[in-house]
Amino acid sequence: MVRLMIHPLLQAGTSVPMFALTQRGKELIIERAKEIDSPILVITADLPVLPDHKQPGRSDNGVNFISCTLPGSCHNVPTAR
Repeated sequence: MVRLMIHPLLQAGTSVPMFALTQRGKELIIERAKEIDSPILVITADLPVLPDHKQPGRSDNGVNFISCTLPGSCHNVPTAR
């Protein structure tokens, strides 16, 4: 997974994470956060934070991802329970 190979300075969000890879990117995200009126949670953690239950392709029916080897050949791939 490519997201595990990066070394971000800041991560905003977990379902659809936005990463700052440079100091300038970090400053831009912090400046944008200052404009938000609703409460914001800020924590320190080893990045990236990618909870399995918030990643694409997860569901409770045993299907973990969709496999598409050729255009038009997509199918659900069940997992062992």
